[in-house]
Amino acid sequence: MEVDHQPVKLDWYRSPVSREQLRILNQRSDFRGFVQTAGYLGLLAFTGFLAYLSAGRLPWPAVALLFFFHGMCWAFLINGFHEFVHNSVFETKSLNWFFARVFAFLGWHNPYEFWASHTEHHKYTLHPPDDLEQNYGCCMP
Repeated sequence: MEVDHQPVKLDWYRSPVSREQLRILNQRSDFRGFVQTAGYLGLLAFTGFLAYLSAGRLPWPAVALLFFFHGMCWAFLINGFHEFVHNSVFETKSLNWFFARVFAFLGWHNPYEFWASHTEHHKYTLHPPDDLEQNYGCCMP
């Protein structure tokens, strides 16, 4: 038997940050976005290449350590994907859209499903069952 659930109206605390301060903190830049995105993708390629080259050439603890480091770098794909979905990296929205799809592909995420659940997540963060991302831990879609 399914129970009819009504979402709770939440009274959120608002940090005392002026609109001007918030505008400054949220400035986007295509140049800085490219530097950060290319740097991160370059780090993924570099650590992956090192891990790949180490297999069969280095002692297994070194191989395991390199693969572990590469995996740690890879685990942060969701953070970049999250920011691209929010259009908060590049000033140009089409660049956010493009790289959101690139990061979604690399992380095997569905950007449309993520956006739908993430909208509810921001309304009901940490208040299950309305927070649709509560079951994923910190930031997994």
